[in-house]
Amino acid sequence: MEYEPFPIGFFSPAFDPEIYRSLSGSWPKKNLFKHLPKLGNKFSLSEKNNRLLWVDVISKPPWDDFHRYLTEGKFIENVFLGLNKKRIDIFPYCIKFGKVSYRNELSCRWEFTMLSGDGGSITAHTDSPHKVVTLVLSFSDDWPEDTPGGTELFSVLNPKNSFNIMNRRVPFKKMKFLRQMPFGGNQCTLFVKTFNSLHGLRPLKVPGLMRKAIVVNVVIKKFQDLIEKKVLKKEKRS
Repeated sequence: MEYEPFPIGFFSPAFDPEIYRSLSGSWPKKNLFKHLPKLGNKFSLSEKNNRLLWVDVISKPPWDDFHRYLTEGKFIENVFLGLNKKRIDIFPYCIKFGKVSYRNELSCRWEFTMLSGDGGSITAHTDSPHKVVTLVLSFSDDWPEDTPGGTELFSVLNPKNSFNIMNRRVPFKKMKFLRQMPFGGNQCTLFVKTFNSLHGLRPLKVPGLMRKAIVVNVVIKKFQDLIEKKVLKKEKRS
């Protein structure tokens, strides 16, 4: 775990090898994903992007078990207990008497993501205010070793842009690149949303490959509920 400029950690393997092979072998086809050019050059399949297709995928093995693990078990509690062991407390969801005190205030959402190795990118951002912790689970077994592809960390050049709770997008040209996290199959990068948790990914230069990852977010439930209502309302209109 590293603490500057914001708490971020890395571990591998992220899954038991057998579970990882099952999930990796069942990765959704590209035509199910929604292209999001405004966020860089990203493809997403989630409860927000192509929701009905996402629901169909996660209702079948092996993704149904994965979804239940994230949303019905002690996943959130385990994440917070792990952070607490690294001396990271996230107010007001603090550790009390060895237990996470969040009283159903938090929930978990996740998405399948893909980036083309030929120019795929994610614009730099600090994450939306309703996000608390993010985990990036990589599924790119064919990604060349020591080739850029992991989450990149940035700092702003102008101090006026340094306090960014509301997730204002900042162009790469107005930032200083700090470092990049590793990227390959069966790995996880975890970080905490802060006022300066600037991260993204500059355009990739690995033609012929797709950067595949699952992004898991621990979020503030009341804000997430509002987002879900908007998505459902949009579905009914269409």
